[in-house]
Amino acid sequence: MWATAHIRGKFFAGFRTTSRCEGLHSIIAKYVKSQYNLVDFIKHFKRCLTYLRYKEVETNYVSISGLPVLKTALEPLERSASNFYTREIFFIFRPMLVRAARMKVVQDVAFDSFVLYTISKYGSLNSSWEVSVDNERTKFNCSCLRIDSFGIPCEHIVCMLVFLNILELPKSLVLTRWSKNAKTSTFDSSGVTNGCLRDWCRQLSYVSSRRQERFHLVRDTVMSLIEDFKIEDEQEKQVGAEADDSDGIFPKNPQNCRSKCRSGEKVKRKPQRCSICRMKGHNKKSCPLAKDIQQQTNATSYGINRNHVEEGLDAGAEMRFWAYDLEEDYEEQKFWAGDSDASGDMELSEEFSM
Repeated sequence: MWATAHIRGKFFAGFRTTSRCEGLHSIIAKYVKSQYNLVDFIKHFKRCLTYLRYKEVETNYVSISGLPVLKTALEPLERSASNFYTREIFFIFRPMLVRAARMKVVQDVAFDSFVLYTISKYGSLNSSWEVSVDNERTKFNCSCLRIDSFGIPCEHIVCMLVFLNILELPKSLVLTRWSKNAKTSTFDSSGVTNGCLRDWCRQLSYVSSRRQERFHLVRDTVMSLIEDFKIEDEQEKQVGAEADDSDGIFPKNPQNCRSKCRSGEKVKRKPQRCSICRMKGHNKKSCPLAKDIQQQTNATSYGINRNHVEEGLDAGAEMRFWAYDLEEDYEEQKFWAGDSDASGDMELSEEFSM
């Protein structure tokens, strides 16, 4: 396939396309149908999971309990592979033992830290592969990159094992993923040890609580052990902190930034200041200087308005006095002239009375 050229040399556990999900879909399709409602879907999906878990337990039992029948001439290598690999991976690796019989070493070049061997296939000298072996004979690399892509030794590496008379597969050629103890290495033992200690402590408390002297003995012993273990943990933490300081790189906690939402921690607010006197403890409404300033402001505004009124009154009075003088002059002139026209007097009086 075209994808082989792009994924060669990179570990994909043998996957080339979407075969894994397609295979899983085919298994689920045996239990789940499109016409199922939600309740039926959950019920049948659980049946599918139960079946998959059962098959996993069955294959693990077959791999651990029995050994396959040896069929090749390279019995030491085949027996070693059957002890290390699971049953399915062993059946994939066994054809490599058969193909290795058609390979031969045609050239070797020694370097400082490794030896480079050239291997060709029987009957076709034009095809050749290069296998490098370190001086300790523990690390093997082949130019076909099969072990890098799938994690299983190729026939060229098996040919080198036969050429170097190695009777057991080196640990560097056994990928933990394909070994029988793959799950053992990832098993968390802390839960088991914690459960064991709890069970033993329960038994100890039951036995020691019957007598007073046993109770005091167990209490003192347990408390002393707890204190000793705490001191050891603190010393280990200090040693680790000193090692970090010696490296010159010491990570610190990031600075806390105030979020928009309300956080659990209370943030101290700055004290309030009055906008008038700039003192703490009150605002401009309760400021003692606010009343004095208000009175001064009112008095100032009242004085300004009063001056304006007085100025307006003075101007009106002055105008009335001027009109009165003008009317007296007119009457005097009319008296001396002997003119006694009533209409003229009325018009003049109306004009100055306005």
